[in-house]
Amino acid sequence: MPSKLIKLIQKMKSQPVNISFEELSYVLLHVGCERNEGKGSHYLFYHPTTKVRLTVPKKKPVKTCYIRQAYYLFNLEEKLSEKD
Repeated sequence: MPSKLIKLIQKMKSQPVNISFEELSYVLLHVGCERNEGKGSHYLFYHPTTKVRLTVPKKKPVKTCYIRQAYYLFNLEEKLSEKD
C-alpha cells in the first residue's frame, strides 16, 4: 500500500476537517471505488464489490460528515491494519 495512501487515511481519522476533495478521491479510488459524476458539483463513489455508495459535493474542504461516512462505509480502519 502506498505511503501516501496510509498517511491520508490516518489524516482522515485524526483530522477530518482538513481533507480536500482530491485527497478523499485519491483514497477512495485506491481502495477500489469507482467515481462517477452526479448532478451539478456532486460525485458518486461506488464500490462494486460491497455495493456501498457515497455522494460527495466537490467543495474545499470536504465537510467532516462526508469524511467520516467514507471512513466507516469503506472500512478504511481495516485498510490501515492491513498495511503491515
